[in-house]
Amino acid sequence: LMHELAHSVAPPIAMQPSPLKTDAVGSDVSRAGIDRCIELLNGKSDEEKFAGLLLVTKTAQADDAATMGKVLQAVSLAFIYRLLISPASAANATESFNLYQVMALNVLSSFCALPELESKVQNDATFLRMAKPFVDLLGAGSSGQDLENLLRCIFCMATTAKGQQKLCENRAPLHLMKLLQEKENEEVRASIARVLDHVAIPDLAPEATAEAVPEMAKVFNASKGMAKIDMLPRLAAVLSCEEEAFVLALLAQGDGWHGDVRAGLMELLRNRLGGEYRVNILRVALFMCEKFGQEWAVPEPQEGESFIDGTFVQLLMGFCKLDLRLRLEEAEKPEDNPQAVPVGLALLEKSLTFLTGGGE
Repeated sequence: LMHELAHSVAPPIAMQPSPLKTDAVGSDVSRAGIDRCIELLNGKSDEEKFAGLLLVTKTAQADDAATMGKVLQAVSLAFIYRLLISPASAANATESFNLYQVMALNVLSSFCALPELESKVQNDATFLRMAKPFVDLLGAGSSGQDLENLLRCIFCMATTAKGQQKLCENRAPLHLMKLLQEKENEEVRASIARVLDHVAIPDLAPEATAEAVPEMAKVFNASKGMAKIDMLPRLAAVLSCEEEAFVLALLAQGDGWHGDVRAGLMELLRNRLGGEYRVNILRVALFMCEKFGQEWAVPEPQEGESFIDGTFVQLLMGFCKLDLRLRLEEAEKPEDNPQAVPVGLALLEKSLTFLTGGGE
C-alpha cells in the first residue's frame, strides 16, 4: 500500500477558499483519516510523507487551522521545497507543472491562506528558498487552480521585505509582466497585478523593476478599456522614481518601448479622460520627458498614422492648458487634485523649452 501511494498521481484539488477539502464529513471518519495523515507525515521516509500529503488532500478541512498547523509541523517546508524542485518524469509530467509541484503548491497555498499559519511560513528560511522555483513556474504555462495556488504562494512571500528581495533577485517583475500579457481572464489579471504591486518597486529593486518597464509599456499599449486605465497609475508610480540606480537601469533598456507609451497615452487622450486619469496621463508624459528628454514626445515617422488627430505634443499641451485654465478660473478647485497644476506647469515649461530650442 505504501509503495502504491508513493508512486500514485494526485489530481489537483480545486476547492475554495484553499485547495483542501471544505465539505463536511463524519467527524470520526475525518479524525481517523487526519490522525493517519499526521502519523505518515511524521514518518522517516519520503514515501511515508508523500503518502501523508495525499491523504491530507482527501481528509483535511481547508479552514481548520489547528489541523493544518499539525500538518505543517509534521511535514516541514523542507519536504515541500523538495517536491517543488522535483523534476518531471514520464509518469507525472503535465503540460505545465509536474504533479509533485502540483501537490506542493496545493498544500503550501493552504498554509498561506490561513492567517494563523501565514507568518510561520513567512518566517521559515526554507520558504525564501522557494523564490526561484516560484518564478520559474510563472513561465510554465499554467492556468486555473494551479496558477491560483502559485500566485497565492508568491503573494505570501511578496508581503515581506525579505521575500520581496528574493523574488526580485529572481526577476519576478519581468516574469509577472510577461504572464500578464498572456492572460485575458480579469480575475487572473487582477491576481497577477496584486503580486506585481508588491515587487515592482523601483527604489527597492531598481534593476528588476527597470527591466519590467518595457513589458509594462507593451501591456499598457495593447490593453483595452479598464485594463489600460488600470495599468496607467502603475506605470506612473514606477516612472516617478528618481533614484539614480533605477534611472540608469531604465536607460539601459533602450528606447524601443517608448512608442508603446506614446500610443497608449494617445488613445487615452483621444477619449478625453478627465480628473485623476488625465493627471496620470500628464504625469507619465512628464516623467518620460524628465528621464529621456523632451524629444521623447515627438513620435517617430513610422508612427504618423497613429497620430492623425494632431501631434502628440499638441494634444499634451492642449490638455495642460485646459486643466490649468479650469483651475485658474476656479471651474475646478485646485484641492480636487493638488498635483494637476504643478504637473501641467512643468510639462508646459519643458515643452516650450524644447520648442524654442529648435525642436520640431
